[in-house]
Amino acid sequence: MRTYTGRLDGCLDFAFCRSVRQLCAGATPAISLAQFANTIQRSRRYFGQPDQFILPAFIDNHDMNRFLAVADDDVARLKLARRSSSHWGTRPSSTTAPEVGLSQPRLKGPYREESRHPMRWGDTQDRELLAWFKEWIALRRAHPALSDGEVRTLHLDEEAGVWEFARVGVHDEVRFRLDLRARTVTHLG
Repeated sequence: MRTYTGRLDGCLDFAFCRSVRQLCAGATPAISLAQFANTIQRSRRYFGQPDQFILPAFIDNHDMNRFLAVADDDVARLKLARRSSSHWGTRPSSTTAPEVGLSQPRLKGPYREESRHPMRWGDTQDRELLAWFKEWIALRRAHPALSDGEVRTLHLDEEAGVWEFARVGVHDEVRFRLDLRARTVTHLG
């Protein structure tokens, strides 16, 4: 994808999507926390500054099973994945309505349209989940480092399932604690 630099503004970060789904979607992670951290940091170094080549971070799209369906409709796993795309990715992208709890009745298999169900509107939306999404969007807007900052590991304890990291930008630094067991990402300041 890096060969497109200068010819395209960017392209979707499918490698990030795969990694975040491996870490967050299953009842147990399919990759280690260290593998995930290394993948994120290596990718950021490889692609350089996000203003040179934008890699929108996403967790699903219309051609794959929705994240919630893969995660057995576990909202905690969805929140962990969305925090991941906000805090480690360059620019989060949401086009399949996870912010209102849209899932799908069955996994795709031969049913190509399963991941393309229409948007939920009105009372069918998960209002609590939507409010949570608005909170993390506000946090992201308040901290430029979440768009262009370097990812730095402060502490990683694989056995405990904890990764403390910072996004460090030119004028901003934000610290977080990911706890895989609790399925949370906590803003430390």
